[in-house]
Amino acid sequence: MNKTLKQKRETRKKPRKRATRKRTTQKRLGGNYNLIKGYFELSTNIKSQHRKTPLVFGNHQWGRLTNWIASETLIKSTFDMDQLIENMSHKDVNISIKAKRDFCGRVTRAIILGDGDRQFMHGESSSNFPKIKKPIYRKIQLSELVKILMDHREKINRWKLELESKELKQRKVNTRGAENTSPKAAENTSPKIQNTGNLNNWESLAN
Repeated sequence: MNKTLKQKRETRKKPRKRATRKRTTQKRLGGNYNLIKGYFELSTNIKSQHRKTPLVFGNHQWGRLTNWIASETLIKSTFDMDQLIENMSHKDVNISIKAKRDFCGRVTRAIILGDGDRQFMHGESSSNFPKIKKPIYRKIQLSELVKILMDHREKINRWKLELESKELKQRKVNTRGAENTSPKAAENTSPKIQNTGNLNNWESLAN
């Protein structure tokens, strides 16, 4: 009797298979940009085109970065911004340094060469999107700069969704207005032909 109970207990205690999940080797930032270390530096290959050093983040610079983020969000994304920023906090130093250098290069091009401004020259007319409004920075940490840009991208995405929602509602209103036009109203607007008599009487028409 004891043997059979022991066998039953052993069958109940079968090892459970753990569900295998694919785990990424990198930690998702999830808004915790403090994992990114270091300060923003101008890209060396474009630094010579900047007259004043060091770079000061003022109204002009924030304006160009506004256009850059807007062009990447509203027109066409030229690179994977999320992946690049994630790599900036990678445990592998070589990957993080390369990502930081790439990020600084793109920001430098946006500020000095106006990459975002150029994209809006090619057919994009809407410029009512939110603007970056930040104080002057004479030196800025990469974590702070990334947070400002990513938060602003979120604002532009929300603005885009609200704009699309308003346009959709307006199209529905216009469609309903067209469907509610009655056939009688359309008939009343058509020109009336005046009866001039018997159309078969060619002599009366000639006179």
